[in-house]
Amino acid sequence: MKALTELKVTDLLREDNRSFEEQWEMQDRLFKTLQRRLIEEALETERSEFVCCSWHARTSGRKDYRNGY
Repeated sequence: MKALTELKVTDLLREDNRSFEEQWEMQDRLFKTLQRRLIEEALETERSEFVCCSWHARTSGRKDYRNGY
């Protein structure tokens, strides 16, 4: 086994027993998960800015409150 500083990407790929298709599918799933989380966070931020309050926030000046989605 090589030292960590001597490792190259090709060495790591050789040690990984997954096929190219399996690796691609795993990266695709990870990318889709990241994409979904980014969109959800962006929508959550936009929603919070639009209604100007956080979940279950109540103040004397507001008659309603945000209860989630």
